[in-house]
Amino acid sequence: MGEMDPELQQEVRLYENSVERERVDNMSELYAVLNALECLKKVFSRDCIAPKEYTAECSKLLVQYKVILHELCFFIVRFLQVFYAFCAV
Repeated sequence: MGEMDPELQQEVRLYENSVERERVDNMSELYAVLNALECLKKVFSRDCIAPKEYTAECSKLLVQYKVILHELCFFIVRFLQVFYAFCAV
């Protein structure tokens, strides 16, 4: 193996201040919740989880989603355009 290009090893900053950091953290949490909801839906559609358990887990995730949505109200539309542009409905 050859040596890696030093440019490829540079740290990439996702934020410049604490406000941007909180926004990035909230966006990553939103992505995780949406991903979990999608996985839960697939598991339920394959009849691998009981309806009662599905409802309970969905309810937890939707509460998390609402909290994050409130915190990201200004960025939510842009977030969905960027990260879910190619997802099937």
